Amino acid sequence: VCLYRSAQGGSELSERLRERFDVRDIAAYSAAPGAYEASRGLIERADALTFTSALGARYALERLGDIPEQTIFAAIGEPTAHALRDAGRPNAIVTAAEPSAEALAQALAESL
Repeated sequence: VCLYRSAQGGSELSERLRERFDVRDIAAYSAAPGAYEASRGLIERADALTFTSALGARYALERLGDIPEQTIFAAIGEPTAHALRDAGRPNAIVTAAEPSAEALAQALAESL
């Protein structure tokens, strides 16, 4: 089994697969923070911020700084929610029932 993943990705999936298969773990790409600017006013007025990967969540929270406590964090799946919890922010976190855009939108709609 070839596992194509981010160079910064965790090893959990690889380890689980190795329990059953011969695995070739290939770091196929590197996910690094881009050069973007988020307006403080936009961040402070947002009802929610959505996150679609654990690494993206970590990078975004590092770059965005303080986020109002009432802003909801919406995670596309449990690994992303886990990264958000690990950040130690007091914000409420909602998690999609399954990793899809539709499920993320539904979870967010139910929380707002």
